[in-house]
Amino acid sequence: MPSINEAHAINALVMRARLWQFRFITADGEAEKALATKSFSEMDAALGERMARYRGLISSPAEEEIFGSLSARIVAFRADWARLKGLPGQAEIDAYFRGPMNATYRATIDTAGKLVALDAVAMLAVLVLVTLATVLFCLVRVVRPHDRRDALPGLALGPDIPIGMRCAATGQRLTQRPQRSTLWDRDFAIAEQAWLQRMCDSSATRASAEQSFRTARASLGRVAPQR
Repeated sequence: MPSINEAHAINALVMRARLWQFRFITADGEAEKALATKSFSEMDAALGERMARYRGLISSPAEEEIFGSLSARIVAFRADWARLKGLPGQAEIDAYFRGPMNATYRATIDTAGKLVALDAVAMLAVLVLVTLATVLFCLVRVVRPHDRRDALPGLALGPDIPIGMRCAATGQRLTQRPQRSTLWDRDFAIAEQAWLQRMCDSSATRASAEQSFRTARASLGRVAPQR
């Protein structure tokens, strides 16, 4: 999820900006203060870009509410920085940095953390849904194989034509009674019908042979023996 990447980046940039604020108040000379000011400006510019990207990724009212609160906190965070640089003495700078400015920073970083947590929960939910879908797909593949040629022994069929239908269409006969556990209801009904037809055909063949044998034996009995 792109939004969680942006949320992590925003959270990290706020902390890095705070670090450069600390480097500013502990600078030893104007050169170090200038470096801290320049570095904070770079962090602030990157933070603005990340916030703009995240705005286009908002997908829920809760996320929009947290993002709005974070935007207001960042405005206050920048205002504190501007005020800190204008304070005249080191004692006032230290007191402001550790007092009101620290409270603003804590509120900002806490709100950024809420945004990260919200995105993490959303990503976890997506992963759970994907996992469940994968498990269900695997279960369906196990319960209903793609190729059902092994469902009935001795019958070689294509994977796209139901077994019972192929039997009825081509006249192939089943070697054993089909089991409902290996076929879907529609195929089971067709396969069952084909099996019963085979049983009827076999019975009719046996009856016809027995009748022919009895007729022949009777005919032989009526013929007088030759001397």
